[in-house]
Amino acid sequence: VVDAVKTVPAAKNITFKTKLVDDVKTELEPTIFRRVVLNMLKNAVEAEPEGSYVKLSAVKQGNTITISVQNPSVMSDEVRNQIFQKSFSTKGPDRGIGAYSIRILSKKYLEGKVSFISEHGAGTVFMLEFPVK
Repeated sequence: VVDAVKTVPAAKNITFKTKLVDDVKTELEPTIFRRVVLNMLKNAVEAEPEGSYVKLSAVKQGNTITISVQNPSVMSDEVRNQIFQKSFSTKGPDRGIGAYSIRILSKKYLEGKVSFISEHGAGTVFMLEFPVK
């Protein structure tokens, strides 16, 4: 997924940092899972200026895996309050399905939940939690 995001023009001078779990088996639909993580990464990349970074991590705790995508920029209150609304975008017309689809696809097809924080000191972190089966 990281390799696919690197082809996005906004990712040209973004550094990717990864910390991933090994040997975890799940029964997730791979196409949907890939789309959700791709959208998470793409949104993070598009929020950053050249020379910045995006961090992808996966952590297993008990029977839950959390996929996190972090970037250093912080959203305004206005953006935070609308982030999961269909067709909301800070990037212009014909956009705004990314964060919305992350939430819908995660809940309906991955049995997961999506949350985020966006605050000074932490940046913006989107988290996808889903069960290990």
